[in-house]
Amino acid sequence: MINSGVASTAYFFKRYRDAVPWLVLLTVGVVYFYFSLRITGNIFTPTHTNYYMYLLDAFVHGRVNVTPPSTYDLSLYHGRWYLYWGPAPLLLLWPFYLLWGLNASDVLYTLLASLANVVLIYLCICEMKRYFSLSLSLMAEAFLILSFAFASPNFFLSLTGKIWFTSQIFATTFLFLFYFFFFKYLLTVRVNLDANQRF
Repeated sequence: MINSGVASTAYFFKRYRDAVPWLVLLTVGVVYFYFSLRITGNIFTPTHTNYYMYLLDAFVHGRVNVTPPSTYDLSLYHGRWYLYWGPAPLLLLWPFYLLWGLNASDVLYTLLASLANVVLIYLCICEMKRYFSLSLSLMAEAFLILSFAFASPNFFLSLTGKIWFTSQIFATTFLFLFYFFFFKYLLTVRVNLDANQRF
C-alpha cells in the first residue's frame, strides 16, 4: 500500500514537473504575504519613509528635491531635501503612482518586488540550465528556490517596506533581470553561431 502511494506521488511529480516550481513559488508568495500582513497590520498603508513615491512625484513636477512629511535620513542641501538612494526603482513604480499617487504603499510594492525576485531567480536557473546544459532534479530546483526565498535577506527585506529595504530589493530585481536577459542573449548568440557554422 505504501509503495503505491509513493509511486503515485512520483508519477504526479514526473507528469507535472513544470508546474511544481510554480506551485512552490505560489506557496512562497502566500507565506510572504502572511508574514508581511502579520508584521505591518495592513500592506496597503505606506510607511513614513515612502520616499520613492515622493521622488517620482518630484520628477513628474520637474524637480529632484522631495517634500515628504518626514525628512528622516534624507540629505539637506541649500534648504532642500534629497534622496541619496538611486532612482532606478522608479522605472517599476509608475503603476503604483498612477493608481494611488503619494499614498502608494511601499510595503506592497516592496513585497511584490521581492516575490518577483523569487520568480526571477527561478527563471535565471532555467536559463542557466539551458545555456550550460545542466540537469537539475526537481528537488534541487525547489531547494534553490526555497533557499533564496527564505534563507536569503530577500525574505526579511520584503516584509515592511521602508526605503532602505526597498532599495535593496529593487537592486536584486535589476541584477536578476540582467542575468536573465544576459543568458537569453548568450543562448541566442550560440544558436546563431551554430546555424552559421552549418552553412
